Amino acid sequence: MLQGRLRQAREEAEAHGVTLLTPAHPAYPLTLLTSADGPPVLYLEGDLTALAKPQLAIIGPRRMTALGEGDARRLAGDLARSGWVITSGLALGIDGVAHRAALAAGGLTLAVLGSGHRRIYPAAHRPLAQAILERGAVVSEFPPTMSARPHHFPARNRIVSGLSQGVVVIEAGHRSGALITARLAVAQGREVFVVPRHALDPAGAGGHRLLREGATLIRDARDIEESLTPEGQQPSLFPGLGGGSEARRAFISEETPAREANASIVEGGACGGIIMQMLQNHSPQSLETLLTALPALSPPELLAQLSALELAGRLWLRGEQVHYLR
Repeated sequence: MLQGRLRQAREEAEAHGVTLLTPAHPAYPLTLLTSADGPPVLYLEGDLTALAKPQLAIIGPRRMTALGEGDARRLAGDLARSGWVITSGLALGIDGVAHRAALAAGGLTLAVLGSGHRRIYPAAHRPLAQAILERGAVVSEFPPTMSARPHHFPARNRIVSGLSQGVVVIEAGHRSGALITARLAVAQGREVFVVPRHALDPAGAGGHRLLREGATLIRDARDIEESLTPEGQQPSLFPGLGGGSEARRAFISEETPAREANASIVEGGACGGIIMQMLQNHSPQSLETLLTALPALSPPELLAQLSALELAGRLWLRGEQVHYLR
């Protein structure tokens, strides 16, 4: 059954000129292989070797300020010139600026899609995706002809952070989607960097909150590079629960039934009612308590679900305590 599905997926990928990677493939990224929520398959177009190079994610809002745009361009350019692959989600706003700045600097950039390769979203970034293929790669866990869907983007974000050694948050409002990626990064053991804003600037409210929760304040590329030492990565919110390479191989391999590409997000969404019921009965709840009550969710999946509920105004996540709002 599994072999038939993999054969069909490979045939579809080959028909569209896309490479299909499974965890058994030698080019499958080690950073995802050792992550508890790495995708069971990864479709790639472009430079295969870009996956193995050190990556930094740069994220921020679609509606950016002029200051945010300038910061993204400066940091992405400087980091790309230093040899980092700039990874982002090909979205409008900060993502697009970061990709373009890396290309302009003569560096490599990697785009993670929330759709298949033949259904680039947003459509306005199809030329940018084509340019990235010349100096980098475009990857997705979704088949080439699959269109973008709302639940694809939290799934994409875990890959953006999972591929990277650190995540740079340029701007994040109080209810910014960038907070989801930042929390996924923490759960994956990645370091989160924040470019600060004026204390009363609403464009910096989410970033300032991340700083209070332990993110690293940075001003330039040098600050980032000084923080990323082999021994100095930020610990997970869930020590011991992330799983190593053996746990990852047990989770999904070519010898065990593969889960659907978006199963974790759908499964996490189904757990939203249980989370809210637990919070209504008792608030606050600890992250560890929720994780124990929801064994189907990995720590990053739980954080993605909590962040989505927080953005909807249903709860408040403060440190490792989850508070009920409505």
